[in-house]
Amino acid sequence: MSDTFPLLLGDVLLYRWMEMETRECAETPLAEERLGNSAMDSTLLVTALELVALEKLIAVRKLMICERHCGHLTLVNEFEILYLYKCGLFDECMELCRRSMNELLEACCSTIQAYNVSFPEMLSLLDGELVSVFGIIGLLRHDMNLQFTGVFEFPSYFRINMMTLLLYLLVRCQKTLRTDSPHDAMVLLRYVHDRVFTADNDKYFLDRLILRLIYRSLRLGLHENTI
Repeated sequence: MSDTFPLLLGDVLLYRWMEMETRECAETPLAEERLGNSAMDSTLLVTALELVALEKLIAVRKLMICERHCGHLTLVNEFEILYLYKCGLFDECMELCRRSMNELLEACCSTIQAYNVSFPEMLSLLDGELVSVFGIIGLLRHDMNLQFTGVFEFPSYFRINMMTLLLYLLVRCQKTLRTDSPHDAMVLLRYVHDRVFTADNDKYFLDRLILRLIYRSLRLGLHENTI
């Protein structure tokens, strides 16, 4: 491991697994202790595997962004933002969310890039209200498969725009850190809801619904803090 550069999380996990396999236990732990340790180890393993997957996805997305980069197109590496969120680096995550949203708005690219949240692999990287919303959609719509008609067509309930995801993660970070001034986020939510995802376009229905859900969550949190 000392000769490996750069050292990735997957290398550490592999080393840790081999170390645990070769370790000999002198005593047999109690059943309750084994159960508790197993649950904790499973949670840590799932989180670690998610971070390993995000590390790989970050590299792939960077390559895709470089290939598609031009003066009229701005793309966001959403996996880099999700990696910061999963690592608990909420201040850094908020900063990257704000910078990415400003870049999308300035380049008028707010509706070009989307996040296919209905894919189980993508949904598993999220938490909170988004998981609940798309869990309900999954229960109501059993035909959430790609429809091939010469090209892949994504149903309107299959994905959300990148701006919606960035706002969601920004608010989640603010709520986790319990910041006292969510007003800027509320103003931005209203602007994107009214000006970017306009009501006259049906394809923005889900984005507008989620933005209203986030806005209501912020209002409730603000009300609770003032009581």
